[in-house]
Amino acid sequence: MQSLMSMIQRHSTVIPNLLGAHALSGCDTVSSLAGIGKATVFKKLAAFTDCLCLGDQLASLEEVTESCLRFVATLYGREQGTSLNSMRADIFKKKIAGKRHTPPKLSSLPPTMAAFKLHCQRAHFQTALWKAADKSSPPDLYPLQYGWVMNGPELRPVYTPPGQLAAPDEVLNLVSCGCKTGCKTALCSCVKFTLTCSEFCKCMGQASCQNPMKAVAPDVFDSSDEESP
Repeated sequence: MQSLMSMIQRHSTVIPNLLGAHALSGCDTVSSLAGIGKATVFKKLAAFTDCLCLGDQLASLEEVTESCLRFVATLYGREQGTSLNSMRADIFKKKIAGKRHTPPKLSSLPPTMAAFKLHCQRAHFQTALWKAADKSSPPDLYPLQYGWVMNGPELRPVYTPPGQLAAPDEVLNLVSCGCKTGCKTALCSCVKFTLTCSEFCKCMGQASCQNPMKAVAPDVFDSSDEESP
């Protein structure tokens, strides 16, 4: 009993957020986050001084999502307040740098903001049920309002809103080069396909790049779209 009490005291700052963090990072009813294991979640949770609103029935879904976003930013090693789209763009650029014709799997990136909102709804629903485990009846929540849809007799998660792509076509069809010698000839993947080099290339399209097609490449991660659902 004494060792149990000492453990509770040692992790007193973690316990209030523990159920929510477990649901958010993946459980039997909620999907996990790409590349984020439970050890990372617990370590980051110990340093997280904010409150996760998951399971709090008095909190709005917007408040729930904002609190989750602050925590997820720390999971991916970013400052709290960093947008998911900025995280996705940064991680995508690092994964694709110097690789030819092989964009990373989109499943290896953080979710889009639209998908994340649905994910938070499911985590919120599940956490509310856990927090009511000692009550005589479960909370009055309707799963179809929290990121699920009926498929025959079964509940199925909605991962992405209908009609929304996981990434722009420009990204899905992206070509990048791994050149170290100036991108001057058709040995450069971008030159071969008459494309300009971009920040996804090894040269990053900077001054040392001699791609004859060199121009200002379109920004496929336009900041104006940063938090659009």
